[in-house]
Amino acid sequence: DLERDMLRLRASPGGAADLLAATLFLDRLQHGLPAQLGSL
Repeated sequence: DLERDMLRLRASPGGAADLLAATLFLDRLQHGLPAQLGSL
């Protein structure tokens, strides 16, 4: 059972939201920032 294994390993999804936020931030910098700067 996956839940039992994760509890035994003391694994936590706590960092998943931080990784997602960082990924979205970097993606916005790479793809969204030039378009936004061009419209200023």
